[in-house]
Amino acid sequence: MKIKKLKRTRKALQRLQAVHGIRPPYTVLADGTFIQASIIQRIAIKDELEKVLGAKVIVAVTDAVVAELRLLGEPFAAAAIVAKRLQRIALPAAPTSRAVADAIVHAASGGNPMKLFFATQDEKLQARLHRLVGVPLLRMARGAVVLERAAESVPGEANAQPNRALSPADRATLAKLKRKRGPAAPNPLSCRPRKRAAGQSSARATSAAAPAPHAEAPSQLGAAADSRSASEQRPRPKKRPRVRTKAKRTLRAAPVGTEG
Repeated sequence: MKIKKLKRTRKALQRLQAVHGIRPPYTVLADGTFIQASIIQRIAIKDELEKVLGAKVIVAVTDAVVAELRLLGEPFAAAAIVAKRLQRIALPAAPTSRAVADAIVHAASGGNPMKLFFATQDEKLQARLHRLVGVPLLRMARGAVVLERAAESVPGEANAQPNRALSPADRATLAKLKRKRGPAAPNPLSCRPRKRAAGQSSARATSAAAPAPHAEAPSQLGAAADSRSASEQRPRPKKRPRVRTKAKRTLRAAPVGTEG
């Protein structure tokens, strides 16, 4: 599941819990079209629903759904077997019709009093459920289950949910959902003055307040400084390179005298 889709689903579930009181474990009422689509696309219904809703899920059907799948014959035989293994749930009968779709719409009317999720692939039934308030709808699209956002208010709808007082817990949850994040506060450590700058300023203040050393004899300091500068500026004589030569030794023979 992509990150945007996951965030959108979590936000819709939080809204359902806070406003309509639909809390886990969730009960999902599936019809024959949804079960048949899961078999064609090879999707495990319960595992996929728990992955999408993020909580424990009870998948349920009605006796009318199982009977309808059996009447459809061989193409829906596998769907009938899967539906027979699911949990059964009893719905109040529609006053005007005994059709499965009419019974589902009648159970979802009046603000979804049974707190059910409805899973169907029938487009006409999806359109009828979309017009009801507080009815979460599940459908399959591109090999995955998608949670449709429940209607909050429908103008002119006879089955609209009446206004009811919210509990303090629901109000706190709504406040968290509606709260917007403002600009982040500055880091308090960044507002503190630098230690180096503070040390330099204090050192400068101390040096300015303290008297200069040897302030009582400025003439002597000036004379010493002039003599030092004069001695440093005087050119030094260059040393001549010393050439070492071997002295020549001459042997002088002493004259031999003859006596007569």
